[in-house]
Amino acid sequence: CYMNVRKIFIHFKIFAETIKIEHTIFALPFAIISCFITVQGFPRISDFLWIIIAMVCCRTIAMLSNRLIDKNIDKLNPRTEQRSMVIGTFQVSSALIYLIIFIFLFFISVSQLHQSTWLLSPIPIFVAIIYSFLKRITWLCHFGIGLVYFLVPPAVQIAIIGEFENWSIYLGFAGALWVSGFDILYAIFDIDVDRKIGIKSLPSKFGISTSLAVTKLLHFFTILLLFYIGFLLEFGLIYFIGVVISGILLFYENLIVKSNDTSRLNTAFFTMNGVIAIIFLFFSVGDIFIKWEFI
Repeated sequence: CYMNVRKIFIHFKIFAETIKIEHTIFALPFAIISCFITVQGFPRISDFLWIIIAMVCCRTIAMLSNRLIDKNIDKLNPRTEQRSMVIGTFQVSSALIYLIIFIFLFFISVSQLHQSTWLLSPIPIFVAIIYSFLKRITWLCHFGIGLVYFLVPPAVQIAIIGEFENWSIYLGFAGALWVSGFDILYAIFDIDVDRKIGIKSLPSKFGISTSLAVTKLLHFFTILLLFYIGFLLEFGLIYFIGVVISGILLFYENLIVKSNDTSRLNTAFFTMNGVIAIIFLFFSVGDIFIKWEFI
């Protein structure tokens, strides 16, 4: 019995590492905030849970697809050559089984929400899968993953009330610019390998300096959009404090990565973005609760 439990634990650990489960934190804040804004308070528990499940499933589908699609490319990259699917600790057959399971769970979850969600549900799945191919085609591939995040706020609002409003588009743009920016930072890890094997990215095309400048610009407009959303929806001081803190952290994230020194790239990408996501979520939801007198 102990051996079986240990095998299950090891298998889950490998699966979690394959899909980078800890990065789910990047995907959830904009979805959760959209839930609260849509209903001007706390959403129904059932809607909230099904939306979270759908988000986790969609992200897992994207990651599994990416690992399957990029398996041969990962073999050629020293940074990724030890990934579980490359070395065989996580089999392609297992990935396909999990992919089918999570696609099934995704459609189950959206079927429990507004009927419009069911009709539109193939769109995020298509976008989540197709963006993995973009690096073979265009250096604009970073905006493919941005498109996934752009869809989140309007999709959440549709899931709850069957329609979306302007604020969800602006919030989607903010999420898209934020994620596209740090995906550009992430691509700096592989700039030399990408150039060697012909993978297209903004860093491999234009170099580190230009990539850092573009990331700064994208993150600047992210903060501008978050301020605009705050004024549009008449948020209070707590929300704007959260935006200011997020802006300072984004500024710091961009400051510590330099064209002649990328040694702190891991800190900028993994640590800072996780902290920013949590802070923005905490302050935004806190302001919503105060605004609609839920506390």
